[in-house]
Amino acid sequence: MKRAEDDPWILMPLLERYPAEACRGFFDAEGSVNVDCYQIVADNTNPGIIYLFRRLLKELGTDSKIYLCRQGETFISSRTGKAYRYNSEHVVYLTITKEENILRFAEKVSFTIARKQLKLMNLVRKYRKI
Repeated sequence: MKRAEDDPWILMPLLERYPAEACRGFFDAEGSVNVDCYQIVADNTNPGIIYLFRRLLKELGTDSKIYLCRQGETFISSRTGKAYRYNSEHVVYLTITKEENILRFAEKVSFTIARKQLKLMNLVRKYRKI
């Protein structure tokens, strides 16, 4: 596993066989849905992982953007209220926006975590009402 952490691209041959399932697992672990901002976001401190999953999303026909942001030393989880310390100076965001990309993500990838599924369905409904 250490080799994959250092170079996530060594996993690509396996992940390419099951891109939707790989993306689903990644977004279950690292992703969130922001209904108010019409976006799906995953973040990680390893840019290699973010670029790998961007490529897998592209194979599924879903466009995304990558943003690098400086982060503070600590953050408080909105879910648990606990304070956490970052191990990295930067965090890399993989962001999915635009109706066609969000709808494609919902159709091909989605989430297995119920609270994330619910938020995604709320976002999809917002597009259906427009």
